[in-house]
Amino acid sequence: MPRDYKAEAKYMKKVFKKIPKLPKDIDKWVRNNPLKDSKYMFCYRIKGIRYGYCTHCGKTSQLDGFKRNKNNNDMVNGKHRHNEWGYCPKCKSKVQFKDAGRGRGKLYDYSKFIIILKKDNGIFLRFFDIVRDYRYGYENVKTEYTEEYRAFFCDGKTTMWKQSFSYDYCPPQGISPRTYLDSWEQMSKISEGKNYSGCMIYKEDRLYDDVFKGTPFEYSMFSEYRKQSNNSYQNYPPVRYLEKTCKYRAIEQLTKIGFTKLINDYVKGWNTPKVNWRGKNPQKVLGLTKAEIQKLAKINPDTEQFNLYKFFSQKVKGLTIDERTKYMEVYSFYNVENIPLQVPPQIKLSKVFRYIDEQVDSGNYDYHPYALGDWTDYIRNCKKLNYNLKDKSIVFPKDLKKMHDRVYKLIEISKNEKADKKIRAMYLKKLKRYEYKEEKYFITVASCAADLIEEGQKMHHCVATYIDRVAENECTILFLRSTAQPDKPLVTCEVRGNKPIQIRAKNNAVPSQDVMDFWERFKKKKLNNKAEKLKSRKAG
Repeated sequence: MPRDYKAEAKYMKKVFKKIPKLPKDIDKWVRNNPLKDSKYMFCYRIKGIRYGYCTHCGKTSQLDGFKRNKNNNDMVNGKHRHNEWGYCPKCKSKVQFKDAGRGRGKLYDYSKFIIILKKDNGIFLRFFDIVRDYRYGYENVKTEYTEEYRAFFCDGKTTMWKQSFSYDYCPPQGISPRTYLDSWEQMSKISEGKNYSGCMIYKEDRLYDDVFKGTPFEYSMFSEYRKQSNNSYQNYPPVRYLEKTCKYRAIEQLTKIGFTKLINDYVKGWNTPKVNWRGKNPQKVLGLTKAEIQKLAKINPDTEQFNLYKFFSQKVKGLTIDERTKYMEVYSFYNVENIPLQVPPQIKLSKVFRYIDEQVDSGNYDYHPYALGDWTDYIRNCKKLNYNLKDKSIVFPKDLKKMHDRVYKLIEISKNEKADKKIRAMYLKKLKRYEYKEEKYFITVASCAADLIEEGQKMHHCVATYIDRVAENECTILFLRSTAQPDKPLVTCEVRGNKPIQIRAKNNAVPSQDVMDFWERFKKKKLNNKAEKLKSRKAG
């Protein structure tokens, strides 16, 4: 729908007709708050005596060369050098000492602030950029105010204007510059204004008594919303909150109850909570019972957690409030909304999540998302192997981790069935010649594809990817074991014919010296032995 610039100009003229005046103490407040560090003592000497001009109180003080005894603090204070901090002897303000004779080409301070004023039945915001410029002189420097934005919140409607500072500013076609009130123009979207989201608000602690009283914002939770940042307002922008509060009464209600993270996410536009903002009460807004609201308010969930709770509430039937709350927290970084697609139709979702609880409680897994991820992989592989998923003992095995690894191994074997046959045939004919044993260690060979897959899983390396190469006799994989624990992987070795290629411990680490000594004896006996080489040639 095209914008009606004439209507916008008419409304702006009406609103701007009686703009609330700035308070008389605004300059004092600005000097002590947004520009509180813009206080300097410019020092110079006359006939050897040091003097200082304070930009805060505008008075000159003698800093040394006193004829009578002076307070020790004043004596020390008068010796501060360039850029050191001290205080003004006259007004006692904290000031930064500057040598007046040094260049001030970059010495200017600037900040921004917002002032909220009452207007009609709503509130009017004015956004100011403020500067104190000391580059061209330091005496009688005034604070320069530039108003950049205005916003009006009234009757459920929010309107915002910005000022254009371009000299060739041209208002929209059909509107004369005078009608359009010089350089002000209505913004198509509400925003915080450039660099205003973290700025101070004039006498924010007095808003309810001085401004909000008698307006729709009288019972708003604006202060509570802003206090979340521990007096650092950068992450809690005011304009969007006031806009949403003006539009939806639910913002005030949810902030009052304790859902401040949910409100903050919504105000910032990060995530969209699954709520009905036009609901008449918290139950209608959140779609939850009173008991659920009381429980969640203590946790103060963010949008992601709240949407997860709604998922467990709506899609996973049969869970208690405590279970839904628990799952909301433990699965907050896992996409559970696709889980129903993985679960066999005859299985209740609630049973799946309770089963995952059992696996974590038994110590098989440290985290719920890991266990749930393995279970979905396991079910997917069971479908590929045509297992009977109506059998609950298959769907919910006692040891999920063990069954997951076993089914995964079967899938990999089925993928490499031809290679597996070749490996088994070579094992019987040729590869047995590599077997070697001593008192402490022994070496055996991979007899099938499953051996390589299991070795890779337990040793956390990529030996399973060597299945095709082993099957084509491009290399041989040897397993070095301890005689005390013959079934536990210790070291994996690769040889090509009689040439050793690599030897790796768990996680591709270098084996111990004891193991390396055994490996050297093995090479001398099996790989470098002339008789063994002759056998190898004949076998080939």
